[in-house]
Amino acid sequence: MKIEIDRVLGRLDRLLAAKDYSAAEAHLKYWLGEAEACGDKAARLTVLNELMGFYRRGGSEESARRYAQAAIEGYGSDNDFCNTVFFATTCLNAATVYKAFGEPERALPLYERCRSIYDRKLEPDDVRYGGLYNNMGLALAELGRVDEARSAFDAAISVQEPFGSETALDRAITWLNICDLEEAENSEAIDSCIEKAYELIIDPSIPRDAYYAFVCEKCAPVFGFYGYFIYEKELSEEAGEINKKYERI
Repeated sequence: MKIEIDRVLGRLDRLLAAKDYSAAEAHLKYWLGEAEACGDKAARLTVLNELMGFYRRGGSEESARRYAQAAIEGYGSDNDFCNTVFFATTCLNAATVYKAFGEPERALPLYERCRSIYDRKLEPDDVRYGGLYNNMGLALAELGRVDEARSAFDAAISVQEPFGSETALDRAITWLNICDLEEAENSEAIDSCIEKAYELIIDPSIPRDAYYAFVCEKCAPVFGFYGYFIYEKELSEEAGEINKKYERI
C-alpha cells in the first residue's frame, strides 16, 4: 500500500499555518508509523524529513537529531535512494539540524554530499542550489571560513536571482546573512545588504501567506539588531496580521 503523501503534507501545512503544533506533531508521528507499517519507504523518508525540520524549528535538539540520524543511516546506503535528489535534500535537511545545534563541522560533509548528488542530477542553474549554498555559507561562517562563506552566499544569490519574486524571500535572508560577515566598521556594506533585503521582502507580488509571515518574523529582529527599527516594527506587525488571519480559519 502506498500512502497519499500529498494529502499528509497538505494537512500538515494547514496545522502549521494555524500554529497547532501539538496536532502537527501527532499527525507526523502517526503517518511515520503508518509508513513503517505498510513498508512505504519513500513516504517514511518524507515524514522523517518533516519531523527533523519540525523539531529543529521548535528547538527540540534531541528529537531533531534522532530523526536526522534515522534518515541518513536508514537511507544512506539504500541503492533505491542514496543517489537521488530526494536523498540529497535529506542530507541538506540533516545538515541544517546539526548546524542549528552547534555542530557546523558535522553539517559540512552532509552539505558536500548533497552538492555531489545535485551536481550529477541537476542542471547548474537549478534553484535548489540556492538553498544549499545559503546553508553551506552559514556553516562555513560559523567555522570561521569567511571568504568561502561569502562565495557561497554570492553563489546562492546568483542562482536565485533569475527566478525573480519567486525567490525574493530567500534572497532577502541571504543578504541578511551576508551582513553578519561584514566587519562592524563596514557600515556602508551592511546598509546596502539591509536595503536589498528589505526591498525584496516588501515586493508586492509576493503572496502574503504563512511562509511570508514566518520570514517576516525571522528577519524582523535582524533589522532591529542593525538599527533599522522602523523596518523591524513594520515586518513584525505584518506578520502579526497574517497570523491572525490564519487563526480565524
